[in-house]
Amino acid sequence: MTMNTNVILTVKNALQNDATSIHSVLSISFADYYIMLSITPPAISETIEDIKLDIADKNVLVIRASNTLIVGTIRFHMIDDVCYISRFGVLPNWQSVGAGDMLMKEVEKSARELGASTIMLHSSSKLLKQVRYYYSQGFFIHSTNDAMGYIRALFVKELQEKYNIPTDFM
Repeated sequence: MTMNTNVILTVKNALQNDATSIHSVLSISFADYYIMLSITPPAISETIEDIKLDIADKNVLVIRASNTLIVGTIRFHMIDDVCYISRFGVLPNWQSVGAGDMLMKEVEKSARELGASTIMLHSSSKLLKQVRYYYSQGFFIHSTNDAMGYIRALFVKELQEKYNIPTDFM
């Protein structure tokens, strides 16, 4: 699919009626986990009701193309001075046009406003495209574990010289 240069991408807070579209975006964008790792990640197995609960309790952002079609989503919440990202997904046709970058920039802006020292997320260490993307965004791999049935990396982005990583993340 060729992207129309007239398409405007906008980041907004998710609304309850966005849950079905968010579910679709995550099912498609997390397919690599299923295909390459032979696992069903929690992002695929969550229900629309789970997404609605997160919209009510966490910061859930969506990115829309031309103010209609949801092409990406990301969630984050604060744990002490750490901003933890989860459920970050962008539809494949929109991954190279800046949609993910816009979502990440919005999270970082919010994290700084909330006084975060660090932004963290977990992702598979075997999905090279994702690893490269997170490094391009200023993250590094702090540690790995296999508690979820695959080797997942804890990616960290320092926002302050002295940062905190709670032990329950390792």
